[in-house]
Amino acid sequence: MTRERRADRQQRLSPFADPARNLATAQFFHGHLNAEQARGFSAQEEALRAYLGACINFASGAVEALSEKLGVEDAGADETWRSQQSADDLALFDRMRDIRIEAFHYGVLPVTAGRKWVNALMVRGVTVFSVPGVFVEATNPDGEVVRGPALASVPTLFTVEHAGQQLEATVACQRFIALVGGLIAARE
Repeated sequence: MTRERRADRQQRLSPFADPARNLATAQFFHGHLNAEQARGFSAQEEALRAYLGACINFASGAVEALSEKLGVEDAGADETWRSQQSADDLALFDRMRDIRIEAFHYGVLPVTAGRKWVNALMVRGVTVFSVPGVFVEATNPDGEVVRGPALASVPTLFTVEHAGQQLEATVACQRFIALVGGLIAARE
């Protein structure tokens, strides 16, 4: 037996479409993604994946809710808003929306588990002993240069390429949320 969709769903729910609520929920999950990432050595890949998926899903849902609210097919295709964005930001925006479809409809979250360098002073439970004024530095896969008296390699997730660099998941979500927020502000 196949499940039938309720024919009145769009008519019934469109007046209540709230892109701001979806965006706030995306920010909520982004906070959890950041908190999990901040656990340093203890960050769990499955938790990172779950928070990332939820963040992307709700940010993308904000675009869908905006489309419903405005009565347009795809608010993300707004030519005026798109003309004000950089090519790299539009590529990120479009790819994150594609990732949402891949994750939500197919159960595939196309991310790569990896490691990144952080200043060891920022890792809870780590004590660093160093000669004053002596620093080491390393470059992460996303191009970020990290510098400190000692560095630690911690687990993370990497998502899409952006401006020729592989983006770390927390950064990708933060940028996606900012782009969606800008779209909502421009259209409401």
